[in-house]
Amino acid sequence: MLAIERLQIIKDRLANEGAVSVKQLSEELSVSLETIRRDLKELEKNNANIVRTHGGAYIIDAFEHEAPQYLRQTLSPGRKETIAHQAYNFVRPNDTIFLDHSTTALYFAKYIHKQNIGLTIITNSLPIAQEFSTSKSVNLILIGGEFRSKSQSFVGVRAINMLRSLKAKKSFISSTGIHLVTGITDDNEQEAYIRRMMQENSLEHFLLLDHYKFGKSFMNGICDPMDINTVITDMDPGTEWKDFFEAYNINVVFPHKD
Repeated sequence: MLAIERLQIIKDRLANEGAVSVKQLSEELSVSLETIRRDLKELEKNNANIVRTHGGAYIIDAFEHEAPQYLRQTLSPGRKETIAHQAYNFVRPNDTIFLDHSTTALYFAKYIHKQNIGLTIITNSLPIAQEFSTSKSVNLILIGGEFRSKSQSFVGVRAINMLRSLKAKKSFISSTGIHLVTGITDDNEQEAYIRRMMQENSLEHFLLLDHYKFGKSFMNGICDPMDINTVITDMDPGTEWKDFFEAYNINVVFPHKD
């Protein structure tokens, strides 16, 4: 198959489905992973709406820059597992916790499941609910509402109304950005509101954050950094951020090199 034919197939797939996986395209088109990555690089160069990742590519719209949930699960699993392992140190038996729809929260949920610890988990994430569907140790509460297929989560008025009546000991949320001026933000208004309510309706507040989100800012506010008790990330966030967290008495957790 000629390169121009592959590129057209990939463009058509992106237009129809909104996202593509490097692994899946490699298998379907019988070419190497590196060939598909080069094709995606070429498409990204010529189309500002295509965003290339290590695991694939997706099309952004005017207001939202988040990759589909299934694609995000393939991106940097080592970072997310690192965050999940550190977050588990703050979980105690019989805790009631909020988990949002983020892929980092999903990795955290998978790690919790392996520990077989007794908890109540409240989430708006369908994949997290599926993870605990056979668990005998976790009391699972799934927030209902409008299903958002891109994030595999439940949002909207019904979800908000249900959240208003629920309280938790701890909330573990993520965001698409954290900025020294604009605070903790999200690129989706509905998800931002869900995360804000989880934070407000819990006693202890944890932010699970990949290091590349530091310094990023989006339109929809979740909360101020000062509303978070502990930030858990995968790398040293740097002196400026550590000084900021220290000034506001925010605990920051990251792997330390020996």
